[in-house]
Amino acid sequence: MIDQNRIVVERYLEAWNATDATLRAKAVASVWDLSGIYNSSMANAKGHDDLVGLIAGFRARFPGALFRLAGEVREHDDIISLEWEFLDPDRETLAATGRDIIVVAANGRIQAVHSTFSGVINERVTGRKRC
Repeated sequence: MIDQNRIVVERYLEAWNATDATLRAKAVASVWDLSGIYNSSMANAKGHDDLVGLIAGFRARFPGALFRLAGEVREHDDIISLEWEFLDPDRETLAATGRDIIVVAANGRIQAVHSTFSGVINERVTGRKRC
């Protein structure tokens, strides 16, 4: 993986896993472009304030939960594709899996994230049974 893309992936996961509001805002600011967007079937956000709010809402709903890489990170130019796992607060129970497609802007920050769930094991995540 190109070093810059590795940093983007690490900071992206850091933002989602940040439990402290100040650290979360710093993580978002360090990795997302000012007009960066997040798009999934469950949520949409644009700009740092929306992104921080989205992640804060997630953290409030699932305190102690953890996102981690699951498998290989693929990349082509300014596109990064990664698979993730979402673990319940016990950090042993798999709650969901998915894939994020990240578009990196010319400034090296995230321009857009398109996120999909490839499997929901624990319906508490979406309120729906397995996808």
